[in-house]
Amino acid sequence: MTTNASFRLAVVEDDLDLNKLIRYHLEQAGYKDVLALLTGTGAFEELQRFQPHLIVLDVMLPGVYGTEILEQVRASKILKDTPVIMLT
Repeated sequence: MTTNASFRLAVVEDDLDLNKLIRYHLEQAGYKDVLALLTGTGAFEELQRFQPHLIVLDVMLPGVYGTEILEQVRASKILKDTPVIMLT
């Protein structure tokens, strides 16, 4: 069984305050392995490397839109089954 402490989460949100707020609440809930990204550029590569159990993904991102990243995630052998929560 995966505990909160070993559950990897990724947050891709360009609004710095919102990114920090989401990460803060996840860490307060016991999730210690949280990857926080502020841009769509390079996000897919970072997600593949990190292999999160859950992705929180903003739609409007600088560089690459969240919808494009979602398409890449769904086409990826590594990430295709990873749950994604979209922020709009």
